[in-house]
Amino acid sequence: MEIDTLALLRQQGYTVVLSRTTDSTVLRLQPDDVSAGVLTLLGSHDDEAARDVCANMARANLLIGIYFDAGSSPSNAGVVTGYDPDRPFAAENIRLANLVQNDVLGDMNAEGWDIPDEGVQSDAALGSVAPTDSPDTGLAGEAQNYNHLLLLGPASPGFFSTPSQMPGVVIEPLFITDPFEADIADSVLGQHVIAQGLTTAVDQYFQEPAKKEKARGKKR
Repeated sequence: MEIDTLALLRQQGYTVVLSRTTDSTVLRLQPDDVSAGVLTLLGSHDDEAARDVCANMARANLLIGIYFDAGSSPSNAGVVTGYDPDRPFAAENIRLANLVQNDVLGDMNAEGWDIPDEGVQSDAALGSVAPTDSPDTGLAGEAQNYNHLLLLGPASPGFFSTPSQMPGVVIEPLFITDPFEADIADSVLGQHVIAQGLTTAVDQYFQEPAKKEKARGKKR
């Protein structure tokens, strides 16, 4: 799906940078980042933060994170788009989030899939923290208190020092724990439809200000 989005956006003339193109980490892992073949809480934290570093180094104008969702019940379903309300560019975050949510959901349901609309939500309502014996202390406690997604949130002294410097959103387009939505997520058509919705949203995001400026110029 990311590759589909990359190709479609490049066809529209956009420069696109992906933080990864395979099932791998973005971070160059250190010994403390992995335990028994699984990322530790520190490794997960640093690997997520590395995505922001990639976006900042690329001087990106937008940041979009794409993650399939999972729920505790097979009945959990739907598409949700998250944004951070506590950044200087919060208004642009919300504008982008609404475009992404509406375009991706609209394109999927144009296929007759009837995917539920979970709406646009603050990133405080999204994400999770791995359980520990002492969840209120150490890195787990700091993550709980942070109350944002690292991909979208602000800096926090001693916890996170490399926040993204551009408007951004995270979309969770389908639940892989829902059998019907999982089949869509695994299909070539499903991935292409999501990619097309994302491409439309990005194009609308950049075209809207230009159209408004042109309209203002005509009124003068």
